[in-house]
Amino acid sequence: MAKLDCYSRKTKERVTALEDEFNPWDRARVSIRVFRDCPDMPTVTQFAAVIAGTLEELDTPVMDEALIQGYCFRDVPVHEGVSASSLWKLQCAFPELSNNLRRFFDSALVPEDFRREFRYWREHPRSPMGDPTLREKHSLLLSEEIVKPGGGGAFGHTLPDHGILMESGIDALLAQIGEKLCADITESQRAVYLSMQTCLEALSCYISRYAAALEKAAAAQTDPELQKRLDAQGSNMRVIAHKRPETFWQALQLLYFSHFMDQLDNKGDAASYGRADQILYPFYKADLDAGRLDRETGFMYLLHFALKNWKPQSSCNITVGGQTADGKDAVNDVSMMFIEAMDAMSLAIDLTVRYHKNTSEEFFKAAARLARRGFGRPSFYSY
Repeated sequence: MAKLDCYSRKTKERVTALEDEFNPWDRARVSIRVFRDCPDMPTVTQFAAVIAGTLEELDTPVMDEALIQGYCFRDVPVHEGVSASSLWKLQCAFPELSNNLRRFFDSALVPEDFRREFRYWREHPRSPMGDPTLREKHSLLLSEEIVKPGGGGAFGHTLPDHGILMESGIDALLAQIGEKLCADITESQRAVYLSMQTCLEALSCYISRYAAALEKAAAAQTDPELQKRLDAQGSNMRVIAHKRPETFWQALQLLYFSHFMDQLDNKGDAASYGRADQILYPFYKADLDAGRLDRETGFMYLLHFALKNWKPQSSCNITVGGQTADGKDAVNDVSMMFIEAMDAMSLAIDLTVRYHKNTSEEFFKAAARLARRGFGRPSFYSY
């Protein structure tokens, strides 16, 4: 089993102390402002404005020892009976999607100043799917139970195609959206494209602010190794604020930010990565082929990505293994490193292993050994 170095141990200590925890009030404050002041704005545009406004107001916390930066939704539980004392945080973060605000208002666990600010929602309860035009528009999704109105609640289970952002980069996607906006499109299509544009521009600005924060932290750092790592992360942020990732390390950081964006839009905890090993492997292989990365360093980057995705209760799934589109074994070195990372950090992430009749014995046994440690993960699915 790989061992954690001193910086990784410190990162684990700070992660499990929830030092990088997202404050639900940061999003709630923006949500109140947008839905109160712009009631006639298209719903998709309102949600984009909430995401962009939240990113604009968020600070950029730097963990000096960490190799992947960003806020986490760790202590925002979804299910009853788990971290019950923190359940109010979910209602707080997503008031426009919450269908049980009365309990939120009445809970003694909720800070009094939060309850005062949330009077707007008591007077203006929302039910996004209560609009009959929306029900008609999404009748197929409702009839097949792909979505459920749930009295206005929305509970995650999203799986964005993170690969679109990873393969193109922010500026290239903005250029594509600009072309769409110049075409002959409907008003509803225009609202969607403008919302995408709003979110991507906000993400680009946020990542640029993170670059500045990392460079400032590097200048203040007295440990030469940490200074070097922080400077490198600042440079990484400068790249991914606009362009496609150029390295495996940059790809891991942008993938995490893409996931964070999904969580800002998604009340549920089940905001998943999908087949992360398939998304990340081309960047890893390109680094190896170019001689700018060795496996040990690549593993350390991925270990910190895994640490960033730990939480006491999680349905943010990462899937590895399986088959390629042409039926070949899809297991690669990144697949194995996810197994090794979870083993090394001795913390559970929501990891799924896909296996099939041609899965290598080495990979399957490594996953089985990890399962024997009693984490309840990885889960196994035959494909």
